[in-house]
This record gives sequence, C-alpha cells and structure tokens, in this order.
Amino acid sequence: MKTIFTTIVIFFNGRREAQRTLHTLSSEYQNINSDLYNVLVLDSGSSEPLIQSEIEAFGPNFTYKYVQSNYPSPIEALRLGLELCETPYINVCIDGARMLSPGIFNYFLDILNIDSDPFVITTGFHIGKYHQNFSILEGYNQNIEDELLDYLDWQNNGYRLFNISTLKQDGYSFFSRLAESNCFFVKTETLKSIGFNPGFISKGGGLINLSVFRDLIEIKKLNTYHLVGEATFHQFHGGAASNISMEDHPVQEYKEEYRNIMGKEFISPKYSPIYYGEIKSEIETLRPKYASFHILKTVNYLVSQGREDEAIKILELAKKDHPYHTVFLVKLNKILIKKGEIDLALKYINEALNILPQHPHLYLSRSRIYNALNKWEESKVDLQQCIKLSPNIFTAYLDLYENYEHFNLNESQAFDDLINHNQHINKQQDLRRFINILIKKNDRKSALEALESHIYLFNDDHEGSLLKFQILRKSDNQKALDQAADQLSQDVIADPTMSLKLKKRICQILVNHEYYSLGKQILVSIKEFKNEVSNNKREPSEEKLFEAILNIMPKVNKQKAQAFVSYLHAEMKLS
Repeated sequence: MKTIFTTIVIFFNGRREAQRTLHTLSSEYQNINSDLYNVLVLDSGSSEPLIQSEIEAFGPNFTYKYVQSNYPSPIEALRLGLELCETPYINVCIDGARMLSPGIFNYFLDILNIDSDPFVITTGFHIGKYHQNFSILEGYNQNIEDELLDYLDWQNNGYRLFNISTLKQDGYSFFSRLAESNCFFVKTETLKSIGFNPGFISKGGGLINLSVFRDLIEIKKLNTYHLVGEATFHQFHGGAASNISMEDHPVQEYKEEYRNIMGKEFISPKYSPIYYGEIKSEIETLRPKYASFHILKTVNYLVSQGREDEAIKILELAKKDHPYHTVFLVKLNKILIKKGEIDLALKYINEALNILPQHPHLYLSRSRIYNALNKWEESKVDLQQCIKLSPNIFTAYLDLYENYEHFNLNESQAFDDLINHNQHINKQQDLRRFINILIKKNDRKSALEALESHIYLFNDDHEGSLLKFQILRKSDNQKALDQAADQLSQDVIADPTMSLKLKKRICQILVNHEYYSLGKQILVSIKEFKNEVSNNKREPSEEKLFEAILNIMPKVNKQKAQAFVSYLHAEMKLS
C-alpha cells in the first residue's frame, strides 16, 4: 500500500502534551490504515526531550528525531521535517500541543479523490472556557485542564473535545476566514517550492506559520478546502504567544521580525475556501448562529427577567428592519401568548404565514393559538397541514395525541402514529413528552428504549442519567432504580465541570426518594453547604442544617428534608 502523506509535528518540552497529541495522530484514533501515512515527531531543542520508545509505541509509522536548535523557534525543525519528507503530500502541525479531532485524516483523503492538488486547512480552538490568553487571568492552568481531559473520555470520541473548547466564545467558527492553520495539508513539492524562511527565529517561530499560510493561499492553482466540523485543540503548555496575557503578547515583536524579513507589513490573505465536511451530532448545538441570534438572546434575557414589554418593543423594531424574517414574528407570538394577548399573537403568526405559507412549523405554532382560543377544529386542521408539509415533525403527532379528545380522534390511532414516527424525535422536550406518555401507559420498558435510542439529544450525559432515574422511580425494579441513583451520585462526584444548578437538582431528587447516603455525598461537595456548615464553630444544629438544605434546594420535599437532616445529624455525631 502506497504511503500518501507525512505528518510533521513539532514539540518543545512537551512530554505532558505529546501523549495526548500523538494519540490523536494514531491510526486507531483517526480510523485510518497506518500504511497510508507517516508521523515524524520532531523535538525542537527541548531541555527535557521526549522519550523515543514512548513515541514509537504509537505505531510502526511513528519516527522520532531530536533537533538541536540554536533558536527558541521551531524553524530548524520545520525545515528538517520538510527536507526529510518523501511522500507526495505533507501535513504540518507546527504546535505539538494541539490535539486533533478524529476525522481530519479521512477528510483529507476524501478530498484527494476530487482534487489531486489541494490546500486543506483546519480551524484551531483552545481547551477551556475562554481563549487561553484570557483564561490564564482567571487561574486556568494545566491541573484544571488535566481534570477536564481526564473526565472527558476523548480517546473514544474525540468530538467531545468541542464541548470543552472555546468554539462558543471565540469570535470565529468553521466558516470564518483564517489567517493561519495549525494543521494543514498540501503537496510536498508545493511546500518545498515555498519553504520555511530561516529568518523566523523569534520565540515560537513568530509569524512563520501565518507567512507560509499566506504564500500557499496566493498560489492560484491551489483550491483551499476548509474542513467543517473538524479542528485542533490547544493544550495549555506555556506557549510563547498562546499562554500569556494579551498585555504581554509578543505580536509587535513578531510583526517587526516579519517586516525585517519580507520588507513589508503582514496582511492576512483574502480568499474564498471550499467548505468540506459535516457537523457531527456531538457538536450540533455549536453550529454558527443566524444574524438574529444576538437579538433573540437579548429578548430571551428580558423575558427571563419579567420584562416582556421591553422584549416586545425590541422585536417590533427588528421586524421593521427585517420585514421578511419570520423568526421575530414567531417570538412575538410566543411572548404574547404568555401575556394572554392571544388575538394579537394570532395576528402575528398569520403575518408570518403570509410570508412563508409552506412553512410547517408556522402551522404548528398557529394550532397552539387555536388551542388557547378553544378553536379545536382549526387547530386540528393546522396540525394535519403541518404533517402534510413535513411528515417528520414529531411535535405535531404529540400535539394531536395529547388533544385527541378535543379533536374527536381515535386515541389508539393517535398513539400508533406516535409509535410509528418516534424515530423522528429530534428535541429533548419532545423526547420527555413521549416518555411521559409511555410512563402513563405504564410502559417503562419502551420508555427506557426510547431514551436509549435518543440519548444523543443530551449534550450533557448526566441529563440522560437523570431521566433514566425518573423513568424507573415508580417501577417495581428496585435494583435498577438503586443502580440509577448510584450512577447519578457518581456522575456528580466524578465530573468537575458539572454546573452547580444540576448538582443541586440531582441532590434534591435523591433526597426526595430517600437516598440519603447518596444525597450526603453530593451535598458535601457543594461549596455553598460547606460554607454554611463551616461558619459554625460548633457542630451545626438540626435547625441550622434544615435551613441550609432549604436554601440550597428550595423545592425539596419538607418531610424528606427533615428526615435527611436527622440522618446528617446522626452521621455527624457518629463521626
């Protein structure tokens, strides 16, 4: 089998990062035959070199070379890697701290089937909530990052890395025009014709990666392919430019070095890439937002604060600026229904239908207005029209079933329609509604099967565990319920990223179902409770414990909370 490309990846004092990055370059992770590519690991002057045997353990196609460097730059390693590359294509990863998503290599090979001379680029994100130049100011470090990565099980599903990356926070996405790519592919002869200019000797290589990127973009014969749904993820490693504050960033030094080498200012290239790839279900919620996103975000905030009148004014202004944008009309409709202004809500949804008379979801929205007006026949007609236009909208089948009496429908037939179309469930809310119907029919087995087959709808695995517990809680299978409760407790303890709100919710549910021991395990991990208790020099009284628990879980069953307090107090005395 012919070897098609060589990946050259550069490290500097990167023992910690190398183990993860190299795993993402392995044939097992990338799901590719190892005969198709080589990995050349170049250690650029590290004072703590990588261990050759550990690198070669990743596969027979992995080779290690230590590069004695005269500068704090990867330039000599880059030049040597390019010189040693004998395969038709080369993949350059200038920063060994960057982990790859698992589809990059296969998408590159796919592109070769349609274009033998491409320039393939990837987007780069940082691990952590914010770009690391900013997260470092909030205490982000390698220990925090290790906890995130150790919990994530990214080795078995690398797309989970998106969920702890900066994709939501960064000001760019898969469809942004890049100034550089930290993992790119091109013909080896093409890159050799450009080369890596030896003048880029500043720490981290200065603008060498951006310079080569620009040079490749400017080659007219090359089509640039930007991979969608794939990326690299930067680990925190004390990088020359990525792991210092913006105040201390060496960008001016880098620009001056570029001017001295090139005799001109660096300007990011303009280009029109071909987008190639797909957005997997794991990152479905991270799709680029519509232009209306920020307006609706503001509106949703105002509504959450009880400021509906202000939200309505913003939407009416937006409607004037975007007269054919029905999303604002739909949002107006929802707010007005909440305010009880049903006739005005109907006016706006009819206006939306005049704009998009073939939009199935608008009929779904109007049917709910008709429900509020007790116009059941009109509601049924709209739901049937919704299904006619798009038979896969499961919400319409749910609405028909839940109102079958008002619609004079056969309950059995309406339920059969639900069962026959449940494979089209694509929203958490619809899944929960369907499961509740199955529970009311005492069909917990089907409810669990529905959850299992649609678990991908939950971005947070814990929400799925929580719903499983709720399905089992009134069943006769006590063993399964105990196991589900134990799993919830383990989820909270094992996941350092879990929100405080979800922690409290899980604790409340366990207490309400008398799992006091498991509830205690969660409660003692909640900082708010620890502060409440530790403020007392003496052992807290039952009254103080009860008050603390109600502050943390205001919706907890009062009787169960009192029993929980007695349990905690007894435990404290015993200890």
